[in-house]
Amino acid sequence: MACNATGACEHIYDDPVLIVSKVTGGNSVVLSSVAVTDIVIIGRAVKDLNSLVTPPSFGVSVIGGGLSCQIVCGFGLEEGSYEFTTIAPGFE
Repeated sequence: MACNATGACEHIYDDPVLIVSKVTGGNSVVLSSVAVTDIVIIGRAVKDLNSLVTPPSFGVSVIGGGLSCQIVCGFGLEEGSYEFTTIAPGFE
């Protein structure tokens, strides 16, 4: 946060809100990537997925109607509650 004596503080966000550091499937299989779909932030569906892959986000890209998350990845700038679905090949 940068502040000066004559004005408001400027908040600078250097980290994404969510960081996915490990995903484990059945039989303790550690996955290297997952798809993230149906993303909702504070009760609103995210329509512009590109807004979630800009820095400071990392390890994510827009693919089709969702995000591809290469573990370790991070995304999101907006504070609040997040809901999403993760999908990995071979897992329900």
